[in-house]
Amino acid sequence: MKKILWAAGLLFICLFLWYYPPYFTFAGDESQYVHMAWLLSQGKSLRVSDMEDSHNFPTKDGHLFFPQYGVGQSLFILPFALLDWRAIFLVGLLFHMFTWYVVVLLCKRWGVDEHVSLLYLFFPGMVFFSRTVMSEPATLFFITLGVYLIEKRPACAGACFGASLLIRYSNAVFIAPFFLVTLWKADWRKFRYLIVGISPFILFLLLYNWVVYGGLLSTGLKTPRPGLTVSTTVFFKYIITLSILLPFMLFAPFIYRGKCAAELRIATILSIIFFSWIGIDTFHYDWVKNLVIGTRYLFPLVPLLIVAYGAMAFTKIKRWLLFLVAGLLLGAILISARQYSFASELRTLHDVAYKETEKDSLIFTNSYALGIINSFHEPRYGIMIYTYIPFTERINSIDPSDPLRLKLVQQRRKTKPSYFVFADPKTAVSEVKVAEGSVEELVAERTGEEDVAHQFNATLVYSGDTSGDTSFIKIWKLPYPR
Repeated sequence: MKKILWAAGLLFICLFLWYYPPYFTFAGDESQYVHMAWLLSQGKSLRVSDMEDSHNFPTKDGHLFFPQYGVGQSLFILPFALLDWRAIFLVGLLFHMFTWYVVVLLCKRWGVDEHVSLLYLFFPGMVFFSRTVMSEPATLFFITLGVYLIEKRPACAGACFGASLLIRYSNAVFIAPFFLVTLWKADWRKFRYLIVGISPFILFLLLYNWVVYGGLLSTGLKTPRPGLTVSTTVFFKYIITLSILLPFMLFAPFIYRGKCAAELRIATILSIIFFSWIGIDTFHYDWVKNLVIGTRYLFPLVPLLIVAYGAMAFTKIKRWLLFLVAGLLLGAILISARQYSFASELRTLHDVAYKETEKDSLIFTNSYALGIINSFHEPRYGIMIYTYIPFTERINSIDPSDPLRLKLVQQRRKTKPSYFVFADPKTAVSEVKVAEGSVEELVAERTGEEDVAHQFNATLVYSGDTSGDTSFIKIWKLPYPR
């Protein structure tokens, strides 16, 4: 690697360590990955029958609770968490740096200037997710490495594609074109090796689904919207956003004529249509955050798009490339600082909750506060309840987990230290996710928290704005005989 690349990589690591993530950013998702890792560390099944371990797992029959996500990410987190829970954030950094190195190798193999890889190193979404324990960095690594290996080591490429499926089932959308094009070209030798490489992972995944979810093809994922209607709103949001971050990057696959060109074009079209079809709108923040993380479901494309982008004639103009990298570097600094500030706020809430509650206690929370429960730090049993639903309606909720969890409150509050801990970040009111709620619902949730606490004669032990702004946390202790 050239000296400027080594220097850039060192700069990224220093930036990461300077703003080392103090805590989670996506409270619900990251805490679930960590909770799954904790269950594995305790030798417990992810097919949860003890409601105290149910976290925010959904349930279908009211008796067993299941994780929503694949087990792969939690397996990567586990050894770091056993070392020290704060080390889990190194997982994102390592995967990001490994992926960047693979992008450098891809540039060499595809005849592209290696400096183009810097566009990936400092790409806004990658900078942001490298600072979390979300599954994006690991997904990107295995898919990108698989593409690099497919030409000379197809069996290893198949294994990498298979590993990506353990992290996210939806990664099949990105790897399928490589199998289809190989089959179309009648390259039977390569196709056989790809199948050999991916087969053990598919077999493991089928077995895992059967053991945890009760069926070979069962998962914890939500069912997509009925019908085959593509959401044009989401469709154009993907296209516009990817075209803005790096000008015309989304069109690079259709100009690029090098290796894996056909596969990349198919993957681009297929993935945009697929994620528009399932209709999950991740563009529910302000326009800056939408540019950074709105297209996260398409991130597995980005390393390949950037290399194809580098093959376009105008990116070979050094001044233009330097201008883009400089802009992305400035953005990386701003993103790291902003993410650090946001995560610090959640860490403050975490510290308050752990100070005011007892070890091994049950903590019933709203969805956000569940993210402040981290059993690797010190054992607590966090269980989510939906407080924005009126109390009387909650008892008869169509979600079988609601009455069950309230029943657990009634049963255990007299035999074990139990608390209600409800919190929202200082940005909650101004940045309520449009696709997931409203300011009115947030107000209703806080009213519901008071309702639940009063129903169980809980005593308020802490209330305050932890950051001196609008952060909100209240802690009630449920009565029980010592």
